[in-house]
Amino acid sequence: MFKKKQKSFIYPNLVSETYGWAKGGFTLVELLVVIAVITILASIVIIAATSFRNKGKDGRITAQMDQIKKAAGIIFSEQGNYSSPVSVSCSTTNPNIDTLCTDINTYAPATVNLFSSATTYCGYAQLNSLMGGSTSYYCIDYTGISKKTTTNPGGVSGQCKTGGTYVCP
Repeated sequence: MFKKKQKSFIYPNLVSETYGWAKGGFTLVELLVVIAVITILASIVIIAATSFRNKGKDGRITAQMDQIKKAAGIIFSEQGNYSSPVSVSCSTTNPNIDTLCTDINTYAPATVNLFSSATTYCGYAQLNSLMGGSTSYYCIDYTGISKKTTTNPGGVSGQCKTGGTYVCP
């Protein structure tokens, strides 16, 4: 039996007797399907890359907050308190902590917050990734706590203070 010769949509002068299609050409539908598949795959990769980037930024924020916690421990061991003459705060009076705060503020979506009294301190920074669909924070305090939380440590007052003591919620 003889096959009917078919012409290609893209190359109308090329005819293939063996396969019924033009040699080396693709139909418009085939090209559109390939473009659609590539577009879908590219969008999946972009979404995944954004998530990984945010997790990387959060890792940097938590590492710097843990460094602030260590610096606060050194301040307390050297001067017996967290507030004088050097305080646990993002200020020019403590260049080591101020450098860490500047680095955190580069990666965090909001400014890092540190509060201290003579015997207590607390600090928190908003993270880039969500926890269970809610905004997440990383909180440190004088008791040694370092944790992620969805409860805003700033609360109503903007300070992580519970009954006169700076502490993570």
